Amino acid sequence: MKTTLVLALKQSNTDHLTELFWRVSDPRSTQYGKFLSLDEVKEIVQPHPQDIKDVLVWLHHYNVDTCNFVQTRDFLKCRLTVGVAEQLLETKFGYFQHSVQKDHVIIRATQEYTVPKKIANKLDFIGGVHRLPNVDSPVRRVG
Repeated sequence: MKTTLVLALKQSNTDHLTELFWRVSDPRSTQYGKFLSLDEVKEIVQPHPQDIKDVLVWLHHYNVDTCNFVQTRDFLKCRLTVGVAEQLLETKFGYFQHSVQKDHVIIRATQEYTVPKKIANKLDFIGGVHRLPNVDSPVRRVG
């Protein structure tokens, strides 16, 4: 079975982006209302090229090659088998099932995960590992 992980790479220049945000939001600023395009934001916050390379090499070491960047290149969405995800993150995954929608199974880690320090310094977090969606009825573990 396959799962999807979303790796949030550390953005660069976030202080600069915050300054720009306040300038375009302040009616007293000469930059008021001059919002950035997504491409302009990408140029500011995209992770350092070496960080991207290091993360891709780490993933490739585990044969994780089915990944796509979002437009701003700060999130990497990867599709991989549960077994590879367990090796990659040194954890175990379980299968969770909605109590009503029994055909919907969610795969999440059942314990803490870890990544090498060299890689951890290049990531803010990895999504699709622990968090379960908010539902009105209970989800139960099935595997």
